[in-house]
Amino acid sequence: MHIKRMLLIMGFASLAFFGFFWQNNLLSGDHESESSYGALMDIYMENGKAAEIVMTRKDDKDHLLVKYRINFEDYKFESLSAMNIKEPILNIEYKPSTKQVWVEYSDGWKLYDENLEKVIEKIDVRTTYSSYQITVKEQEEKYELSVSGENQDWNTIFEKRPIDVGVIDSHKDLWIILFEDYDVKIWSPTANDI
Repeated sequence: MHIKRMLLIMGFASLAFFGFFWQNNLLSGDHESESSYGALMDIYMENGKAAEIVMTRKDDKDHLLVKYRINFEDYKFESLSAMNIKEPILNIEYKPSTKQVWVEYSDGWKLYDENLEKVIEKIDVRTTYSSYQITVKEQEEKYELSVSGENQDWNTIFEKRPIDVGVIDSHKDLWIILFEDYDVKIWSPTANDI
């Protein structure tokens, strides 16, 4: 009877150990996939102003790819279309002539129409172009953003980590700054705050 009790205790202890191990692996797997999503954007300029912006966003637990238009009277974003993201995105490229969006995933590029509906399932290789060199240096819990290229050379300090930048109005020297937490700020290197 004593041996049966010991075997039962060892069985339950083993079951509890494997249950804890399995739950820990499951939770750490969710955390890793969540951290692989990141903030990205691409901007389409027309007559020196941002006509449309495509960017990743996070809404509660969902990751989204959203296409916006900026109202330059009050700098508000008007959502044109959106889609849920099922896997992490590595890059976004907006094609203004057709209003299509190229999205790079780990297994290649996919093409979406102006409503963010899939047009082409997969292309393995695609060349991208960036007109600005962006450098971010962390300094005492603040982040120095340096931008150079296309007659631009400026730097500034932010409280949050910037991920991407883009010109939204070349006449007023207005930029959009996308931060790691998906926050967006309209900013000018020639003015303090907008």
